[in-house]
Amino acid sequence: MAEAKYFLIKGVLEEYSLLNAYDLDSFHFLIRSGIAQVEDVIQGVDLVSNAALLPTNILIPVACASYACNIPGVISSCVAIGIPQDSNVSGIMMEYSARKELEVVESEAKRMVEDVMKLNNILIKEIKCVSSTFTVEKFGVTFAAVLLYNTNWS
Repeated sequence: MAEAKYFLIKGVLEEYSLLNAYDLDSFHFLIRSGIAQVEDVIQGVDLVSNAALLPTNILIPVACASYACNIPGVISSCVAIGIPQDSNVSGIMMEYSARKELEVVESEAKRMVEDVMKLNNILIKEIKCVSSTFTVEKFGVTFAAVLLYNTNWS
């Protein structure tokens, strides 16, 4: 049986223009937001952080939350992961971003996970989250993501 893994990633960025701030799909932004410094979080196994664990030349699904803004103030993004007690049941991921403080955004994302798991009668083992926050002066972006990976894909 293949081992399923997920990698939590976050980053913030101050850009020179709102157009650049909205360009979240570029490889350059992903590198600057920390994708090259992946934190490995593997259920039941502790590994040293190492982006080389991911194979090259394959598509890897990503669930992400981002917020780009040119209004001065705080922006935050969060992805929360609900891990079920039963390892044969799929978990839940929810994303949330807003012009709000980090604690508010994290709380909302976790609440959304709890609501969906309760609605689906899934018992929660734990909820993990990855989040970022930034105080915008001119143009800013927050970014949080979960990369999904299955060892059968390599």
